[in-house]
Order: sequence, then structure tokens, then C-alpha cells
Amino acid sequence: IALTGSAVGDRPSLGAWMTYGLGSESRDLPAFISMLSNSTGPAPQTPGWGAGFLPSRFQGTLVDGKRGIPYTKMPAGYSQENRREQLDFIRWMNREHLNQLGEDSELE
Repeated sequence: IALTGSAVGDRPSLGAWMTYGLGSESRDLPAFISMLSNSTGPAPQTPGWGAGFLPSRFQGTLVDGKRGIPYTKMPAGYSQENRREQLDFIRWMNREHLNQLGEDSELE
């Protein structure tokens, strides 16, 4: 029931509703985060930060207080230069894809 008003877990969290209604300050950062503390196992289900039936872009980001945000460290064997080249290539591919499909707010 925490932060959704539903025991079933199919409803958007409070943060998801706020993001849906008010928008986000930044396109490059999550609109809200949910912090876990004293976690010892896998992350629980998403009722506290989930989007429920709203589109997934309104879901929050889970941050583990002990381990931080997953997948933000540079992979072994990569330099900053390699990573920049990879990200630039992905950005180019995304632009090409968008040009082929035309305007689509879900892709932008």
C-alpha cells in the first residue's frame, strides 16, 4: 500500500503521479529516486517507485544506499575516449532512426 494507495501493486507510485502531472526538471536525469537502506538481497518489487499503468518514463530510479546506482561505473577495459566514441555512435544511430520514422514524442 506504500505510496500507491493499492495493496495489489498495479497503481502508479506517488512519484510517478507527480512526474506525470508536473513533469520533470531535466530530460537527462530521473524525475525522482527511491532510496533503499539496509538491503541485503535483490531489489524488491517496484511499488514505491513504479509507474503502474502509466508509461515507464514516469517510473523512478532505484538507488541502493550501499551500492549506489547500478551500471554507472566504467566497464573494465574501457577508457573515457572509448566510451565517448561508443556514446557518440549510439547518438548518431538514434538520430538516423528518428529521421527515418519522423517525429515521435516517445522517441525524442
